[in-house]
Amino acid sequence: MTTKRLILTALSLGVLVGLLAIAQGMMTNTSEQNEAMPATEAFNSK
Repeated sequence: MTTKRLILTALSLGVLVGLLAIAQGMMTNTSEQNEAMPATEAFNSK
């Protein structure tokens, strides 16, 4: 049970971090290209 719980928490944290990164990228880069691929643009801008 503990290992399953750890895996679930790790996955949920990863998803939250990904969503936060995409949200930050969309907030900083307010352009039309954000709709295409916001994740890659966020990683390339840094």
